[in-house]
Amino acid sequence: MTDTAAGIADWVRANVDRVELPPGSEPEVSVIGTGESYAAWLVRVAGADPLVLRIRRRPVDELPRPMAAEIAGLKRAPPDLGPRAVLLEESADALGAPFMVTGFVPGHEVAAQDWDDKLLLAHARQLAALHRTPFATAGEVTAPNKTGRSACP
Repeated sequence: MTDTAAGIADWVRANVDRVELPPGSEPEVSVIGTGESYAAWLVRVAGADPLVLRIRRRPVDELPRPMAAEIAGLKRAPPDLGPRAVLLEESADALGAPFMVTGFVPGHEVAAQDWDDKLLLAHARQLAALHRTPFATAGEVTAPNKTGRSACP
């Protein structure tokens, strides 16, 4: 087990109540992968749904959106459309960087040459399901440019 995996396992053992796991849980931790913004770790515990712990890899001012906004979006998404939001830890004290915990949604990578109409339709259906839920409020719909101002008027 890597130092990071061991640190995550220790943190999970100490915080089972915060991540909705049974007391005395013994986590199995493995890396799922890394992206530009996060390293994703799979946490499995017997008798519970698996979780994903996403540790921030970039400085906070280089993230495309605040972690709190991602968690808020997941909380608003319809059930079964994506991972459920479990916890946001904005302190770097526990694992060396802020992180979030979400539910795990199994999947697999699809090579670019295998993208076809069937895959496009599946994505369109997911987007349609996401947009079926009306919300009383919405966040900014434009991406900020590098100056921090909206890229669109």
